[in-house]
Amino acid sequence: LIDGLQQNQSLLSLDVVSCTFEDGVLQRMLQALQRHPKLRRLVITSPTPIQQEEVDALGALLNHRDCKLTKLEFGHTRGVNQTLPNFSDNTFDAPNSRLSDLSLVQCKIESANLESFLSNFSALQTLNLSKNKISDLAPLQRILCNDDATLLSLNLNNNLIGLDEINSLITMQVLENLELESNPFLTSGEEESRESLINALISNRSLERIDLFPFFPPSPLTKHAYAPMLNRGGRRSLQQHNSGVIASGLWPFILERSQRLKYYG
Repeated sequence: LIDGLQQNQSLLSLDVVSCTFEDGVLQRMLQALQRHPKLRRLVITSPTPIQQEEVDALGALLNHRDCKLTKLEFGHTRGVNQTLPNFSDNTFDAPNSRLSDLSLVQCKIESANLESFLSNFSALQTLNLSKNKISDLAPLQRILCNDDATLLSLNLNNNLIGLDEINSLITMQVLENLELESNPFLTSGEEESRESLINALISNRSLERIDLFPFFPPSPLTKHAYAPMLNRGGRRSLQQHNSGVIASGLWPFILERSQRLKYYG
């Protein structure tokens, strides 16, 4: 396999999904792809614990001046208790203007080193950082607020995000898609916090889809009411996630914006 990758000149896309690697194989595979002339899409997920040498090889691949990748998906597929390496400040330390879609799922990424490596990707449109250890969104805010911001879709499911952090992110008029399931701010149990979140969403006109559900404990005033309220911001997606029948009194709000709806679930 390694020899084949080194000699190949035509590969455009490579998916290596849920594969168990022997020691050193993944590192050698990433090294073999460093100078590939055409590779645009790379997906590698594994139940095998990721080693620091493999993360370093991934960084070297993206930092290489000949890298042509526009989409990269890299991650661990087993429980969060596995020992994982760190994505350090210099993992991605070279400017990259090609990569538009980056997914680093369950890679033990923390807030402290987010800005240092994400700031080098000037063309990112889709970013998936789900199942990590992100709690401080200030690094992401600085990236999203700059004049050259390109990010349209952000997945932060299963992180450590609190309400104070998420309110400031939602008010940004940049993102079109935002996924925030299974974060602490959704399970705090404070009605005041929920209302604050809703008010921030109503004033945001750029978000077309936001995924928060399962949101609040089911009741006529929470799960059924808040989904249509989210749509008041002009969103094209109304998510219900098997939450039951929408209260009849809310249908006027939905129909008022029916011309905007593109997805219903």
